[in-house]
Amino acid sequence: MDLADSLRRNETRGSVEERCRRIEEKADQLFAAGVAWTTFFKELLGPEGLIRRLFPTPDELSFFEQTATHRRVQEMLASLRRVQEGRAAKTEAVSVITLRIPKSLHDALAEEAHALKTSINRLCISKLAQLIDARLVPPLRQFDRGGDITVRGVSTDSKTPDELPQREQEPAE
Repeated sequence: MDLADSLRRNETRGSVEERCRRIEEKADQLFAAGVAWTTFFKELLGPEGLIRRLFPTPDELSFFEQTATHRRVQEMLASLRRVQEGRAAKTEAVSVITLRIPKSLHDALAEEAHALKTSINRLCISKLAQLIDARLVPPLRQFDRGGDITVRGVSTDSKTPDELPQREQEPAE
């Protein structure tokens, strides 16, 4: 076991209440300091953030998402985003992603953004900043350059969803 594993194990030893209290203390500290929302996200919700260190497994993270602490952190993040109008930390690089989505989904996002009096970009950032239950994410499939889906070597370009092969269980690590 290396030092990082040992430190991680020590961080997760406390009760859920103790871990939530640590998260709330850090969130209060960052919020009071008026940090950029991107810094707040990175320090708490990012891949190396406090929440993922204190609740490292998918089950623990899913449990945390049901707590009042999670709701409070999300409210603080939303408040920082609202007040800062797009201000990002100067040290945080900005990445651009391109999504291919069905027109009906784009239209639904546009309607939702209009109803909330915001842009589609800001709406999507808000949605992406949320932790998501892993059960709601479909498994990764390989896409070829032409857009056809290949599942374990079987092309699915002309198959209906009922004709697609079922996903095999991944071995536990």
